[in-house]
Amino acid sequence: MYDHRWWGRSLAALLLFASMCNLAAAEEEAATTGGVGTAVTEDELGPDRGRLSFSLSNDFTTAYFFRGIVQERKGFIWQPSAEIGINLYQGEGVLSSVDLGLGIWGSVHEKETLSDGNGAAPLYEMDYYPSLRLAWSFGLETAATYYFYTSPNGAFDTIEEIELEFTYDDSELLGAFALNPYAKFAFETRRTSFGTPKKGGYAELGIEPSIDVTCPYDEAGKYPLTLSLPMALGLSMYHFYDDGADDDALGFGSAGVHASIPLAFIPPDYGDWSVSSCVNVLFLSDVLESVNQNDGVFAIWTTNVLLEY
Repeated sequence: MYDHRWWGRSLAALLLFASMCNLAAAEEEAATTGGVGTAVTEDELGPDRGRLSFSLSNDFTTAYFFRGIVQERKGFIWQPSAEIGINLYQGEGVLSSVDLGLGIWGSVHEKETLSDGNGAAPLYEMDYYPSLRLAWSFGLETAATYYFYTSPNGAFDTIEEIELEFTYDDSELLGAFALNPYAKFAFETRRTSFGTPKKGGYAELGIEPSIDVTCPYDEAGKYPLTLSLPMALGLSMYHFYDDGADDDALGFGSAGVHASIPLAFIPPDYGDWSVSSCVNVLFLSDVLESVNQNDGVFAIWTTNVLLEY
């Protein structure tokens, strides 16, 4: 049986290590910036968060699809997540930063999706992952993440995979017309997301052009509204969308409208809060349509509350 206590102990150890790193960074900064005539007010500096970061996210969505594969499309769905990050390196060379992360993600379903009847019936999924993210001076970010997909309500056995992600900030090249392209490549290492014997490889290509809109009644500019148009293609490199009869190379396409606004009335000492909402439309391949009640086009509405600290 999968041992969830191991992750609890690992998370506690990581928190302790992160706190030590944060304390050491604060002491080093105090030693280098102190002295006569160097005093700076707290308002000028803002909250000193050192090398430790934390994010807490809550999604409320009308349906849950994993890479185009339907998981649940009825009832109330809440998807909370949290991630701790430690900045291991910050510099001005080609490699500008290295960050270690440890995260957890869950999906709670009113319909108790595929529950085997145990006490965790509404908790359909709980995922754990360590990640390593590298930022490069020319706008490229690369990340490697190892996922453990688990199901506390017994809907499926634990699935494992490694994912490689590449994102590029092209705003310096294209300005207001930046596309913010990204690519993901995932390789299943234990069991499969589609429930078939052959482990698969998945690729996703996407862009998300965006624009900031200033409200005429927001003279201080504290509440900029960010509008974006996320678009993606989900592809099978090998066997990912293989149902035994067909192995579709194109799994799905998606297009949506996303709006986000900061909650600037919350003091920055309490972190950076924002709220967003998104309508996303999926266009499914024949294989994915067949497991989605023969609906080839499906719209999903998601609202998110995010805290970053």
